[in-house]
Amino acid sequence: RKCGCRRGQAQMAMGMTAAAATASATTSAASSIFAAAASGRFAPRGATLSAAEVDRLAAFVEGAKGRLVALTGAGCSTESGVPDYRSPQGSYARGHKPMLHAQFVKEPTQRARYWARSVPGWRYFAMAAPNATHRSLAELEQAGHLAGIVTQNVDGLHTKAGSKNVINLHGRNDEVVCLSCASRRSRSEYQEEVEESNTAWIARHRPRWVAEEDVRADGDANLKVSDFRDFTVPPCHSCGGVMKPDVIFFGGSLQPEVRDAARRTVEEA
Repeated sequence: RKCGCRRGQAQMAMGMTAAAATASATTSAASSIFAAAASGRFAPRGATLSAAEVDRLAAFVEGAKGRLVALTGAGCSTESGVPDYRSPQGSYARGHKPMLHAQFVKEPTQRARYWARSVPGWRYFAMAAPNATHRSLAELEQAGHLAGIVTQNVDGLHTKAGSKNVINLHGRNDEVVCLSCASRRSRSEYQEEVEESNTAWIARHRPRWVAEEDVRADGDANLKVSDFRDFTVPPCHSCGGVMKPDVIFFGGSLQPEVRDAARRTVEEA
């Protein structure tokens, strides 16, 4: 029994060491990718505002008398190094096919594909920090000029910048939710479990992973891997159900309460 116990402890220690090495290597790769991308790689070039245009914008904000609402999308976060879908530098331009709701819910292999691609993609996505746009909107809210923000983005950067009244129309990518019992976990915690459950798979396929140009939108990254059948997707700890990022995938439906809140906010602006 003692030998078996020691052997089990050794195997556990080896597993923990492999998981730590995987996490370290993945984080290091994400850091180098982020440094390159955050320099403006994913931000489409835009025209510089003239002084007259800035004055008109300021007058518009003042004239709203605190009832201004900002509607934001992917372009708000590209300067934070978060890829969008539709710009010339975006994910669609590089062949990205986003996850569909029906695929994730019904097809185990597609779920495995999603979580496998998230191993390099999520660490990069989670490193993004608010940019000047996020911070400026938070300052406008604090000064009483902005009533709220309705955003399609799932990166949570408006909240990180200090904005309080934010309606996340498509959810938040930093949480996962069980499709059966609705229990929740932090995305970072779940991602750690995903990596710990797949140390051998990751070690086997990492040499085939691709570099910075293949980071995609919403925590995805392109992999030169097509077979995900042996990739393990951890189940819900409470009921054994399927865990899903708390976002609206393509083909999914908005939460009615979120949709209604967004409509009210816009109608009152």
